[in-house]
Amino acid sequence: MWTQSGSTISYSGSVSAGGDINTNGGYNIGSSRVLSSFGSSTNIFLGRNAGNTDITGDKNAFIGDSVGDSNSSGHNNTFMGYIAGECNTTGYENTFIGSYAGWKNKTGDDNTFVGSGAGENSNGDENTYIGMYAGNDNSTGSGNVFLGYRAGENEAGSNKLYIANGDDPLIYGEFDNKLVAVNGTLKTQEVIVENDTWPDYVFKDDYRPMPLDELERNIKKNGHLPNIPSAEEVEKNGVSIGKMQTKLLQKIEELTLHVIEQNKRLDQQSRKLAQLQDENGMLKKQVASLQSDK
Repeated sequence: MWTQSGSTISYSGSVSAGGDINTNGGYNIGSSRVLSSFGSSTNIFLGRNAGNTDITGDKNAFIGDSVGDSNSSGHNNTFMGYIAGECNTTGYENTFIGSYAGWKNKTGDDNTFVGSGAGENSNGDENTYIGMYAGNDNSTGSGNVFLGYRAGENEAGSNKLYIANGDDPLIYGEFDNKLVAVNGTLKTQEVIVENDTWPDYVFKDDYRPMPLDELERNIKKNGHLPNIPSAEEVEKNGVSIGKMQTKLLQKIEELTLHVIEQNKRLDQQSRKLAQLQDENGMLKKQVASLQSDK
């Protein structure tokens, strides 16, 4: 039976082509309150118990069995799929699409969950979970982005990024720490690393590179260049590309200074050798002259 109370039109009972219950065991249009889309509330409720307890919520669209069943004042929500957003009471600006999507969310806001079981147990804010069971067990985390089948399913924290197809993410990130990790080989045409400590200071007049004999002693003692991490450190902590590029360029520039200094010394030695050869030639002539006078 259809009834109207104020701006709400409701239907009690069941409707289907073949009787009360359709072939999937559900209700085709629904029972209890089914449709409310008139007046200031501007809600659309379609399905058994969809929006069943709504009091002041507005601009909601709940489609499916028990979708938004507990909503009291939440607004601007879009829930679609079996018991999607069923427990939502005051949460707003949420989009839950898929069976069990956002099922246990009560007060969380600004979430987007797409996929069966996506964000099923979530009650946080500003999360984006796309994929079956994405963020399924994350209950209080906020600011997460999980993309892919079971992406971030067992992650309990906030401000995380998961791009995955299963338990092991291909890409993991932390928005608050500005960190991104790639689980595999990253191929790209170009990488630009910002750096404000480029070692041009090596070429300043007052810069003195480590003398070569001291450098030799340092290498023999430590087994690596000064200010360059050891193999053990790299194995444990990895390498910062920006910092390492800076250090390597510093070493190259210091080596260049040593080469320039060595070249100056070789040039001086060459000129000295040429002078000695000239003097030796003159001495030979003088000796020869003295011998001929005897």
